Amino acid sequence: MNKQFKFVRFLFILFMSISFLSGCAFRDIDKRAFVSAIAVDDSGDTKKPYQITIKVVVPSGNIKQEGVKYAFFSEKGVSISEALALIRATIDKDMDFSHTKVIIVNPWCYISCNKDFPIVRFCFPS
Repeated sequence: MNKQFKFVRFLFILFMSISFLSGCAFRDIDKRAFVSAIAVDDSGDTKKPYQITIKVVVPSGNIKQEGVKYAFFSEKGVSISEALALIRATIDKDMDFSHTKVIIVNPWCYISCNKDFPIVRFCFPS
């Protein structure tokens, strides 16, 4: 009886530990768009004041091909998240922000929003 209990307990622990090793969050490189830069600018429109432009690296399957290809996407929105959602709808891949090197913010966003701009609040806490 004691050996059966230990064996069942061992199988239960083994099953639980294997279930935590699943790799369901892995995405293939062909299904991701790597964002290398983000620019936030004034659109000139009062209803959609933000114009977001992102620079996406286009991966190439040929190693011998020289140079890196980039694609630029730009949308206007009420907020940064809305503009990014509109850009996400035009790209057939999932945007990956882990390779973002530069975030450029127009000074208009800092002045007109009275420090209520999320990136400015993050970078320059008062």
